[in-house]
Amino acid sequence: NASVSTSKICGSVCSFLIACYKDEGVRSSKEGASLLRADHMKTWVLTEEGKKYAAQGSPEVQLFLAVPEEGSISVLEPKKKLGESIVSFAWKYAKENKWVDMEKSNSQGG
Repeated sequence: NASVSTSKICGSVCSFLIACYKDEGVRSSKEGASLLRADHMKTWVLTEEGKKYAAQGSPEVQLFLAVPEEGSISVLEPKKKLGESIVSFAWKYAKENKWVDMEKSNSQGG
């Protein structure tokens, strides 16, 4: 298992920083630890929107997954499935990443 707990990572980082502070003249680990109090550290957290994307994928990934690997679908199908706002937002990034493209269809259906 390649996963490492956050507490182990934080503990290792704090130990390393305390050792660096000691080398810079901080006299004790207690003094070094006070420099690393929790209120001085920033952390990343998922917002409600982030939690939604963690579960469903980002808008551009949702659009990418809505397009079949072989063939094509009408531009309207992802809009019906994902919603206009998701597709409008996702199109720019999925296109920039060269994940999807839009082609004009010569048939009546597309």
